[in-house]
Amino acid sequence: MPDLLSNMKPVQMQSSDVLFHYDEIVKLSGLFILRMVRDYYAEKMAPYLDMTFLSNTSDEDLYYLYLARDVYNPFQWLAIQEFNYEKNYNYFWNKYQNMFISSEPTDIHDTIMSLMDSYFINTVYIYSESYDKRIDFDAQSMVQLSRHRHKMAYITGDLSKVIEKVNPDLIFYPNLEDILELARDHRDIAFAVPNYGFNLEETGQLRYIDKNDHNIGHYPIIQSSKEPHYFG
Repeated sequence: MPDLLSNMKPVQMQSSDVLFHYDEIVKLSGLFILRMVRDYYAEKMAPYLDMTFLSNTSDEDLYYLYLARDVYNPFQWLAIQEFNYEKNYNYFWNKYQNMFISSEPTDIHDTIMSLMDSYFINTVYIYSESYDKRIDFDAQSMVQLSRHRHKMAYITGDLSKVIEKVNPDLIFYPNLEDILELARDHRDIAFAVPNYGFNLEETGQLRYIDKNDHNIGHYPIIQSSKEPHYFG
């Protein structure tokens, strides 16, 4: 009887690299900002934002409503009149040194920790377009107790150039509209976006994509027994 094991060819296991856009994928900075505005700037922002909604909504409900918002900028989402959403939001975004360390994590935090321990993961890249010491500190704090913390790398720059440099196998990015053309230019890379309201049609399917966008999928930003868990 032939020795089947001795005749088997060795299986080649391929390692992977994964990239996470930190802001609004790992930590919800926008939710932190809304709470700061509610607690400390209600009177100043009352002419521009729906402060009644913010004041009367519990933290738990605000968390879920925030995830379901239909536009990316939280100030635009709650605006009661037109104003410079980006300029004002960026002011608060840059204001708080403790923003990321105090921001609420998503379930992706646990995913990152699992990937760090996986034999098949070479590097977990934490990404932001510009260097941010708050992200750097928070990311390092997150993995400091992991015996595989050396697998994490913080990387910055134009994302298209970052992709050319490190060639990740999977990218997690918060806003599909911003990443769509880049994803189409890199069909060999899988792109995962969270099921924020602004990324989805009313049917629950991803906006903007067509039948050729096989490398783009979505995942639940929070795990819930009431929601299906799927990718794609």
